[in-house]
Amino acid sequence: MQKMERETDVVIGLDQYIAYSTNSLGMTAPGPLGAAPVRIGGSVYVPVKLFSIVLGNHSDAVVVKDGKIIINKESKNIQIPDPFVTYDTVEAARKAMGVTFAVPSELPDSYKQAEISVMSGTEMAQIIYRDGENTVHYRVSQGTGNISGDYNVYENTNTVTIGESKVTLKGDKGLVSVASWEAGGFTYCVMADNALSVEKVQTIIKSVH
Repeated sequence: MQKMERETDVVIGLDQYIAYSTNSLGMTAPGPLGAAPVRIGGSVYVPVKLFSIVLGNHSDAVVVKDGKIIINKESKNIQIPDPFVTYDTVEAARKAMGVTFAVPSELPDSYKQAEISVMSGTEMAQIIYRDGENTVHYRVSQGTGNISGDYNVYENTNTVTIGESKVTLKGDKGLVSVASWEAGGFTYCVMADNALSVEKVQTIIKSVH
């Protein structure tokens, strides 16, 4: 489902929904809507509230009338809010989250820290590293679950041991696009828009402290 720069993915039978930007890795916090998606015949049915999430939670954008869903394309209030609040330092982001989360001290090649943020209403921090046009996203959150916001299907999904953690690596052609793991009550994720070698991902993960 797509509305301009905002879209969503659903999993049949799972009452968890998000909306995310197609231009960045920003996404809404995952949450239930009271009913899981179901497939009936050749169609998939979802709660009507999902349309409001995709369109930015504006009540005048989606109307249910006579059993039909009406999307008001002329609504002037439809926006794509940024779910992340930006901070100048890691310490400021830690203070906002109320917890001292770990960060990597080593990045490959000439990647430099570009942006630090915390997802509003959640306990998830994100640091973006850039090397020219390429980016690496590092996310850390208390608890468990998928915090990547990446629902692409990759050729390879492997679980390897890096340090003391079991890390799930996803990617194509021997390279890694997404790495995720859990340790010490936190969930971690490293995502590269330009896939990295396993060795470079290992270096990043081993440096997280």
